[in-house]
Amino acid sequence: MSYPFVASAVQAGTARGPRLALVVHMAEGGGTVGYLSRPNPNSVSVHFVVERTGRIVQMLRLDQMHTSIRASDIRTTNDADGFFGKTARQAVMGAWGTIATTLGPNHASIACEVEGYALAGPTTVQMNALATLYADLVTKYPGIRSLGHRDFADYKACPGRKIDWTRIGGHGPATEEPVGTTTITVLPFGGTYVIPANATPRGFKLTATGLGETKTWPPKPTPSSASYDATMTTTLVSGNPFIRCTNGFFEGFYLPASQVVETPNPAPVPVVPDDGVTQAMLDAAVKAQKDADAADLARAVTVATAAGVAKEKSRLRTLLGL
Repeated sequence: MSYPFVASAVQAGTARGPRLALVVHMAEGGGTVGYLSRPNPNSVSVHFVVERTGRIVQMLRLDQMHTSIRASDIRTTNDADGFFGKTARQAVMGAWGTIATTLGPNHASIACEVEGYALAGPTTVQMNALATLYADLVTKYPGIRSLGHRDFADYKACPGRKIDWTRIGGHGPATEEPVGTTTITVLPFGGTYVIPANATPRGFKLTATGLGETKTWPPKPTPSSASYDATMTTTLVSGNPFIRCTNGFFEGFYLPASQVVETPNPAPVPVVPDDGVTQAMLDAAVKAQKDADAADLARAVTVATAAGVAKEKSRLRTLLGL
């Protein structure tokens, strides 16, 4: 989907992270496109603006980073009710939620300003536009979730409590249970599973060591195919290859089951000789022959022993003159 484009005055360069979240702001006013198309005192830039009319205007390319989050001052707390704050942010962003070990959230999210005020929230037409935008982004970034500015900063109420988060994927982490490959075991004849391009696993559980660790990988540009007999190689924020596993090593992956395609290998076809005799039949015949040979040997030993006893008795009778 394409949108009217008005270039942002602030151009911060190419984004270096995955697209993990749509970050929603309320602009606390109007005329946002005009404001952001000129240099502004806080050097703010966003990818999209939803105007009061519901029109969506794009201001940055999707491969560019935005500057709407003050990355040097990320909050470390939650609101009293736990809705906005660190927990929701980290569940979605992982290491990309701060700049401690990554370039931070401005590199790993899509930012959107909605004209209006946090106290009132989006109008119906603006909420419809937000839902349209999110649905479009999901086609490009299947694992993307939604967060608010307040998940990153506690000095303002933005975007408030009037947003219908259910229409934009829900606020915070996905609610899906571990996928259909929750327990990965080697199928009788082996197999593979594929995680498609841009899927975003939120983590895994280890069973081999009894741990319950969670790690996040950025999406890859191409699908990932993994054999069951491979081994896993990963770091905190990236996997190479994307995900590989051994039997019993993983208990579960955290991503929608619909994103995983599991393909078992077919059962091997038994080798049947041209005469119709199967390998099993041949094996049975060999065993029968071995059994027959063993029986013949036992009989031969018995006969030889009986003949030897009769001969010895005859010799003794001769010696004794009987």
